[in-house]
Amino acid sequence: MDSKDQFKHTILEYYKKNVSQEFPKELLDRVATKLADEFYKEYSEFRKQYPKSAKRYSTFHVKDLDHPYTYESIVEFLKTEMKSDYQKYAGELLSMNESELRKFEQSREDFYNMF
Repeated sequence: MDSKDQFKHTILEYYKKNVSQEFPKELLDRVATKLADEFYKEYSEFRKQYPKSAKRYSTFHVKDLDHPYTYESIVEFLKTEMKSDYQKYAGELLSMNESELRKFEQSREDFYNMF
């Protein structure tokens, strides 16, 4: 299985394409570290849980970043870290405008309110 550092490197390279030069590098690094930790743990668990799929969970797949859970993880992290500026940074990372980000957040809130 790839190392957690390799996961982080792949995640960083993906998001570097989405953000401007003004996006704080330290913040991008912290987001990538958080996601790498989460995905590395998830992949490790899935390798044990689904031994026939060990190959799939050996290398990080960028397509896993395009998932509502990942978006939610990024938004929640930025809300905690950046407070009122989180929308600016979340929108940039997720390639969403303000309206799309609000719609995403509302849909996640609606989803959780169903339970």
